[in-house]
Amino acid sequence: MGETDDEEVSDKLDTPCGGLMGNGSCDLNTIKIAELEKRFDLHVRYQKEAVDRAAFELRERLATMNEFREQLKDQASKFITRDEMTTQLSLVVQRVGWGVGITATLVGAVLGSLIAVVTR
Repeated sequence: MGETDDEEVSDKLDTPCGGLMGNGSCDLNTIKIAELEKRFDLHVRYQKEAVDRAAFELRERLATMNEFREQLKDQASKFITRDEMTTQLSLVVQRVGWGVGITATLVGAVLGSLIAVVTR
């Protein structure tokens, strides 16, 4: 229903007997029925507008949620997996252990040379 429908209903109610002058008789029940029809039509129109607005808002919200999900999916694809992390960590531990071993050997050699120089 559009504005013209509201105007038609309003015009009917503004005329004698709500525009329902069928056989020349006009009673209170006819006027009440016309008024109820007008109210019902307006109520249906307002409900339709509310549903349309709610559907629009829901589409907007779902679009935002889908965008957020895409961002999370993109972010997750850039994370390292547990298996990759375990492998890389093992390599780091091995390198650190190797470095510690070399450092200990070098320190031992330097200390041995120092002791030899000091004790001469």
